[in-house]
Amino acid sequence: MESGKYSYRNLELGRLPRLSRFPYPVKFLSITRGRLSNEMVSHGKDQFEIALRLVSHKKKFVNYIAGKRYDTHFPHVQVKECGVETKYKTDTRIDTFSFAYEPDLEPVLKKILPFPDIPIWELKNMENESYLINELTTLMEHASEYGVADRIDVLCFELLELLLFDCNYPREAEKDFYRMKMQTIASYFQLHCREEIDLPKLLEYHGLSRSTFQRHWAVFCKSTPAQYISDLRLHEACRLLKSDRSASSAAIAAKLNFRNPAYFCALFRKHFGITPMAYHKLHYGEE
Repeated sequence: MESGKYSYRNLELGRLPRLSRFPYPVKFLSITRGRLSNEMVSHGKDQFEIALRLVSHKKKFVNYIAGKRYDTHFPHVQVKECGVETKYKTDTRIDTFSFAYEPDLEPVLKKILPFPDIPIWELKNMENESYLINELTTLMEHASEYGVADRIDVLCFELLELLLFDCNYPREAEKDFYRMKMQTIASYFQLHCREEIDLPKLLEYHGLSRSTFQRHWAVFCKSTPAQYISDLRLHEACRLLKSDRSASSAAIAAKLNFRNPAYFCALFRKHFGITPMAYHKLHYGEE
């Protein structure tokens, strides 16, 4: 559902049939873009939820969990335990991705995975997380199809593992201020590669001039920002071509914000040495 700048998608998976006996079935998935909520109170009575708050115009988020205040930068993840009150107030728009399990799976998951003592923590590098979120976002549109609910269960568990491992076993701290800035911007590119990215606005948000950004980006990455985003979109196109039997060049070009289908096809062929539809036929054969 969309309303102005706000959109959301909820997927209830509890009643969808599974083909396998994977022991950690997901109850629901939810994605919101541009959510604005003056006050939010959650008691988590009927689910064990993992909530990722990904983007906001504000740098910090104030959250009260079981009566204790937490000030956290974006992006971050919160584990919403059953029966624990979460409360926050905000006057800014937030992008979120969340998934939840039935209450009886909370102790099971806590027994096998290294949940930290804190209920909320910041995400430093979202490259792998962004890939899984994009994959799950695509699968939401096909949830009733053969075997898709099972794939969602497995990918959510993989995402949960990744979030917990990154929290408990963090990568070596990066001391270079500008390199951290470049990593944050690269993560934004990865998460929003399907969209039209307003680079001047993004740089203003991070307090960077264009010349400073270009200088430090050149050290961080061999590709220009435009090439980096284009490469992300092309690899996302590959994934879509492999995951959707009915995929067309025009639909994917529109979905990934390419200028037009002809430009997308030419760029894809230049990059991979094969047309999008030929790539699609490698996986599905002649229709």
